[in-house]
Amino acid sequence: MKGRINGDLRTESNDVTNPVKMELYENGNMMLERTGSPYTFGDLELATTYVVKPTRTEDPSNGVTTADIVKIQKHILGQEVITSPYKLIAADVTNNGKITASDISEIRKLILGVTSKFTTVESWTFVPKSYVFADPTQPWGAPRTATEVFGTQKEVKQSDFVAIKMGDLNGNARASNVMSGSVRTSGKLSMEIDEQEMVAGEVYKVNFKSSDFRTSVDTSSH
Repeated sequence: MKGRINGDLRTESNDVTNPVKMELYENGNMMLERTGSPYTFGDLELATTYVVKPTRTEDPSNGVTTADIVKIQKHILGQEVITSPYKLIAADVTNNGKITASDISEIRKLILGVTSKFTTVESWTFVPKSYVFADPTQPWGAPRTATEVFGTQKEVKQSDFVAIKMGDLNGNARASNVMSGSVRTSGKLSMEIDEQEMVAGEVYKVNFKSSDFRTSVDTSSH
């Protein structure tokens, strides 16, 4: 006789999240790994305790915009309080158990491209769906893994998670297939500019030409 763990990972708005890496641990050692939601871990030994851990790290900027900064600002000022425990977790990108101007600064850096990821949290985090918040306004201690205890009889455990996109307060992050965007190339681009005489301290419009595009920018001569 063997045990089995099945599960699904969805956002608070019930969208399936993919890709996601699922790891199964026994006594602190990783035993199995799966990719995708829904997932299944089968042929598990009975009378054993397992820990299920989801991970998703790609595209931290997915769904993160200035609109999210505005929501956090309104929450801090008490103008529009965030009531969802999952959204509160999403806002705490500094992972210090509170929502402050530091979270706004961290999100702004990501939006502006100053950083390519959050400093202390992954792109996504996950909370077991079965978890009940003792105080939804203080969700910081919510577990990020699920513990499943098997007895001596064959059984199937259902271990679902709520997926939380960090920094996304308005829920517009793409839950699935975020890597299917355009392909970029590092090929060289030949450009030409019109010859013109410049005087130091003046601002000029310079035309850039190439076989791929034509544009212009304002520049100054020093």
